[in-house]
Amino acid sequence: RIARLKGVAQDAVVFFTNYDSNKAQALAADDRASLLFPWNELDRQVAVAGQVMKISAEDSDAYFSSRPRASQLGAWASRQSRPIENREALVAQYRDMEARHADRDIPRPPHWGGYRLVPGRWNSGRAASTAYTTVFATSAAARAGRSVDCSPEGLMPWPGLAKTCANQAWRVK
Repeated sequence: RIARLKGVAQDAVVFFTNYDSNKAQALAADDRASLLFPWNELDRQVAVAGQVMKISAEDSDAYFSSRPRASQLGAWASRQSRPIENREALVAQYRDMEARHADRDIPRPPHWGGYRLVPGRWNSGRAASTAYTTVFATSAAARAGRSVDCSPEGLMPWPGLAKTCANQAWRVK
């Protein structure tokens, strides 16, 4: 699933979505998630894994009110992850929302809001011309000075991403 990152706090990564979306349904079933940020220009990527929880309604309201009006209307008009009859039907729903909210502030839909992912692990990988990828890893355990399983299986929950565990940024066993 794709989510647009909207903030990085000291202890969390924040993103917003429709609570009825496939993404939100997957998070309701399992509150563990991973995010991958490709950095194609540098042949790098950053991966974050951890526990996800909804943010407060007040924080969701504050962010929603800062969005462009067209995006606010789109949050009401689009039934994210649901089939639509055709593009014209979606445009008609948007126009209906536009008419309903003409000349007034648009409230946040109850089916839309934010999530916080509290990282248990951050990994930064760099592609190489060989079959191996260099991975820099940090985890809550490593930051606390405890040993970390540095095998590719223990290092990352994403099979095939880490070929080797080299140049660790934190003390690992």
